[in-house]
Amino acid sequence: MHDEMFDQVVRASVRAVPRRGFLGLAAGLGSLVLARPGAEAGRKKRKKCKAPRIKCGKKCLAAGACCTNAECASVIGQVCVGNTCECPGGQVVDGNECAKPCNPTCDECQRCDDGECVDLANDTPCTNGGKCKAGACRPDRSFGCTTTQHACFSISGVSCPDSTTAEAKCFVDTAGDSVCGTGLCSTASTDEACESEVGEGAIALPCTPCGFGGGGKTHVCVMPVTQ
Repeated sequence: MHDEMFDQVVRASVRAVPRRGFLGLAAGLGSLVLARPGAEAGRKKRKKCKAPRIKCGKKCLAAGACCTNAECASVIGQVCVGNTCECPGGQVVDGNECAKPCNPTCDECQRCDDGECVDLANDTPCTNGGKCKAGACRPDRSFGCTTTQHACFSISGVSCPDSTTAEAKCFVDTAGDSVCGTGLCSTASTDEACESEVGEGAIALPCTPCGFGGGGKTHVCVMPVTQ
């Protein structure tokens, strides 16, 4: 349609509409024009963050970030600081909760319990096949012996199950630990005396069967084996 013809049609349409109706039509068109920016703004407000990013106010945060303290609930006590879950007041993550760190660091056979070092249970495995005793790692000298097997309570003795050393027997030391070793009845009643008699590392244990031979030999000097 040519421009002149289009203008004539528009003028004719306007003359055909009553004044009040024309004003209403104009107002309606105006409201539509004004409403469009608002509708677009509404759509922008409803914009979502693309997973795995999370929404925090007007920002989209990387996956694993936090916006509120509630999003740090996987570790008890953590709070959201700078969109990162952290333990407050210099505390550290201990298991699934925040706790005071131990200073100095606990030994191998201890655990940090909210700022205090606590001994692990006796016989907990530790370095080089050892076992924890009273918070310290001690070498396992049992070679398969148990605390119910003690040559000093048996005339025939009890051989060590896992030792290849000839004549090695099961003993129980004064700390209550199993020891596999070779024994020599003696009058020595201290570790120092036994060491001078059979070698460094020897221990002195009271031993009833040793007394059967007379001569005041009421102890046995035990030399722990290494194989």
